[in-house]
Amino acid sequence: MQSSDKPSTGTMDANGRRPWLGASAPDSSPAAAPPSLRWRGPWRTWLLLSWAICTLASPTFAFVVVLLCIDARSDNPYFWWSLPLIVAAGNAVAILRTHYRHGRRGYADRAALARQHAATAQATAGALFLAAGAASGLLPELAAMLLGTRDAGPAALGGIALAMGFGVASHVHAGALHAWLAFREPAAAMAAPASAR
Repeated sequence: MQSSDKPSTGTMDANGRRPWLGASAPDSSPAAAPPSLRWRGPWRTWLLLSWAICTLASPTFAFVVVLLCIDARSDNPYFWWSLPLIVAAGNAVAILRTHYRHGRRGYADRAALARQHAATAQATAGALFLAAGAASGLLPELAAMLLGTRDAGPAALGGIALAMGFGVASHVHAGALHAWLAFREPAAAMAAPASAR
């Protein structure tokens, strides 16, 4: 019953999912839960491909990398060079979280998976952006410049707003891309020949 489009160890339930960490297999009756999405096979390759495409397709990733290629000189090089890594880390954390959750309780549709992935990636990237900006000292200066005040309260709120904006701009597309690249709809998975899985 195991196939190459999902993790290959452990017992599978009726929907082709593997319960993780001792979770019991869900009830396979049609009334219990709708059929869930399936991993594309080989699943590790598709997850890695999804991570790479989601990262490279990020507008902030492309923008910062192009600026750094044009002129890498900066008064805060660690902050600017950390931004592409933050985008990649946000996608990696989101992929791991959705992968883990799908192994425990499968996603019924791509929209739910896309929302979870985007929210996780945006929160992770925003938090890492805030940490990198505060550590480099650039974020308070940038927020003060944009707001036109050096007061600590408004500058802190401005920094948080910048971090949230970076997270959203970096990963607004990522959930839909990951759901489309790494998963198949249940009907398409059932229709595919066994040799293709």
